[in-house]
Amino acid sequence: MNVREEEKHKPQLSNPESKTSNIESKTSNIESKTSNIESRASNSEKWIMVRLRGKVPREFFWKGRWRWVSAIEDEWVDTGEWWKGEGEKTFYRVASGSQVYELYHDVNENVWVIYRVYD
Repeated sequence: MNVREEEKHKPQLSNPESKTSNIESKTSNIESKTSNIESRASNSEKWIMVRLRGKVPREFFWKGRWRWVSAIEDEWVDTGEWWKGEGEKTFYRVASGSQVYELYHDVNENVWVIYRVYD
């Protein structure tokens, strides 16, 4: 067997640095996806059901019960972080019982979110 034939039969060793780089890339991709899932999960905990009067909230379901909106104190539109792909949100500051809440409707996602609760 000559030298060339021996070279053909040698096991081929891959570059360990490229394998490490590939694993790091896959790990980074998984971490990115996990972060996105965690972000959506934390938002979904704030999602609420809303019954409307026209286009404005009449009552909303939060923490296991319906809360009647006695007054809409303010309403405004926010464009969101458009550079991150967020869409327009319509905010409402509403009174219910002795508390004040800020709710918004995410137009792109078509979900209602409880944004802030004032004591």
